[in-house]
Amino acid sequence: MSESPLYIPPEHPTFRQMAAGCHSDFRFIEHRRLGAIEDMKNIIKFLSLTPALGIFKVVLLDEAETVSHSAGNAILKVLEEPAPRSLLLLVSHSPGLLLPTIRSRCSLLRLSPLTEIQVRTLLERYRPALPPHEVSALASLAEGSIGQALALADNDGVALYMAMLDLLTRMPSLHGPALHDLSNRVAQADTRLFATFGELLRTWLIRVVRCGITGRPAVEVIPGESGLASRLTTTIRLDQWGEVWEKISYLFSRAEVLNLDRRQVVISALCAVGKLTHS
Repeated sequence: MSESPLYIPPEHPTFRQMAAGCHSDFRFIEHRRLGAIEDMKNIIKFLSLTPALGIFKVVLLDEAETVSHSAGNAILKVLEEPAPRSLLLLVSHSPGLLLPTIRSRCSLLRLSPLTEIQVRTLLERYRPALPPHEVSALASLAEGSIGQALALADNDGVALYMAMLDLLTRMPSLHGPALHDLSNRVAQADTRLFATFGELLRTWLIRVVRCGITGRPAVEVIPGESGLASRLTTTIRLDQWGEVWEKISYLFSRAEVLNLDRRQVVISALCAVGKLTHS
């Protein structure tokens, strides 16, 4: 794999500062914090300052489509009246959900996902102790994101995905004890595992919808997954799947901001899928 022209070696001071999250000219705001208007006020103040080390002050907002209405208006103000030598980067997996006024004031930069081969190569480099079968499963689940692959690797993502699929194969009757065991497992772990589970469920839904749109069998991470996707897409309309995906995405994105009961979020998300199979 050839190195990018933007490559910075690990021993470079900028690399170390960014890795430690302490670069004075950069701020990263996680999507679960985007609902806090106080954060937006801090961003505006930060961007108004003179860069200390580089040319620009840079703020990166993750999953910008999940912002609250008040935070969205604050973002719009920054875009309409940008401070000198400031750069605001909005990462969005669903740009159509952004306010049209925000989209119209941004330059679009499309980022292509990595190939599975590239993700596997990077996993072997950064997590050399992983067995080959797990590397392959993680590369498939990561949907082209090495960051997602590493998060899954560090949070036992393959085992979690297997438990989720085992539960979903019981639809339309979700098995009570298994549902509560899985929700307790996810809720009692750290926040990162909770977010990882949300990504796994959304990834599975995307695979189901993709199977329905293309008519091609779903790529199997777990044996039997393709048959499950085919069965579900023949009985449920794609727009219904889309509505469930939006509901689940909203639940997980707002769970931390609104301090929702994580166990109840997991149960509600899985029951939303189970209810769909009853209709």
